[in-house]
Amino acid sequence: MQRSFLWVALAFLLLMVPVHADERQIVERVTAAEMKDLLQAEGFADVQIHGGENLVVRMNGLQVLVLVRNETVVQFRLYMPVETSLDVINEWNMTKMFTKAYLDQDGDPVLEMDVDLDGGITEARLRDAIRTFSLSQIAFMRELL
Repeated sequence: MQRSFLWVALAFLLLMVPVHADERQIVERVTAAEMKDLLQAEGFADVQIHGGENLVVRMNGLQVLVLVRNETVVQFRLYMPVETSLDVINEWNMTKMFTKAYLDQDGDPVLEMDVDLDGGITEARLRDAIRTFSLSQIAFMRELL
């Protein structure tokens, strides 16, 4: 009994270990180069900077555009060159959180997610946003294909 209590106490203490200091750092601005480093740290090795503030990253087999706007907004954007209906897009927007979908001028579906850094967010939250978009992208591709 006492031994199992010690294991439970040890497990609790391990859970109380603080998050890595860098992840608690407040991020109010991010450059394209810093965003590239974060994407690569999350396992996306194929990242290129285009036009100063734009990045192209291969995520789940497809190219995703990552726009860094005025260093205070990060926007993830996926273009899918497939046919779909507005009903499918509307259903996505009604049932999914964090991302929005729409049909572009050519009628192709687009998935977007914005991350606003104004006022500051933790680095851990910014990393989580990368993972959130990646998971949303997978779900969106399944929905369309």
